Amino acid sequence: MAFAKHEGYAMFEQDCLADQIHHFGFCEARAGIEPAALLMLRHAAQAQLRSAQPAQQLESGKLQYQAFITELGPTIERHFERPELLELLASLFGASFALTSDRSCLTRYKAGDHLGAHRDEPADECDVTIIAYLKVVDGSPCETDALSPRLNIYTRERPRPEEEPRLVIPSAEGTLVIGIGSQIWHERPDLTDGQEVVAVTGCYHRL
Repeated sequence: MAFAKHEGYAMFEQDCLADQIHHFGFCEARAGIEPAALLMLRHAAQAQLRSAQPAQQLESGKLQYQAFITELGPTIERHFERPELLELLASLFGASFALTSDRSCLTRYKAGDHLGAHRDEPADECDVTIIAYLKVVDGSPCETDALSPRLNIYTRERPRPEEEPRLVIPSAEGTLVIGIGSQIWHERPDLTDGQEVVAVTGCYHRL
């Protein structure tokens, strides 16, 4: 199984994930993708990213978003519709979900790219979110936790300027980040020189 429910998501670990979601709205499942599946997804992403286009978004004159983005493609899309993953979401949130393909995407971030604080919209199509890290490179000259690629998690209220996140989730290859992206504000700070992140963002709606 690609998402290793029999190993990576033992009942105790599922309880830990559920506890994180209860407190922060997001959780981190390290090594959530089996190595063979991760390799396959990376190959599919490499081919799919050839069609990726640079994307930017301005908000009140400020650059809110910058990255290379494209659709998932059939191989990645099928993988994120697998029963094991849908069962995991059901166990964590107590409801059945399906992938919203046209709201999901494959993204490549490099130096200077970022995603400002936001909630995933529209909420009825992006009720819960899965971020799967397929490739993470941290070749910055001053490699510290504070500068490493990461996802900042806030609250249900728009964060104030300079507000500290409630939770910082490091970006690591093979990790799944699962959360209520439609309700909890989150952001990806600017990547620095030598850094790169390739990630799947899967949006799921309730059935």
